Amino acid sequence: MNVASLLESARLRYGDRLAVSDASRSLNYSEYSARAEAVATALRSSGLGSSHRVAVLLHNSVEYAEVIFGIALAGLTAVHISYRLTPAEMAYLLENSNVGMIIYDK
Repeated sequence: MNVASLLESARLRYGDRLAVSDASRSLNYSEYSARAEAVATALRSSGLGSSHRVAVLLHNSVEYAEVIFGIALAGLTAVHISYRLTPAEMAYLLENSNVGMIIYDK
């Protein structure tokens, strides 16, 4: 089973049940699947190919979950970067992980 089939199976089985939530919003499985697919579509249209990596620097949130599944659905590789790292550590990871895009929040 791959990520796409896992999310589709959950959407079909649990549609209206809670999938992800944070302090400010929540999504059911149908909404989560649609949002992750929207992220995947945007990533595909950006010109990134299957050999590309996407750096993710997000706090734990609904958006983080959407982005991680979206990256997987697009067939790309996520490079998780903790916001707890120092700027020098972040720079090292970014310089040495061959990322084609960075997704971050404020």
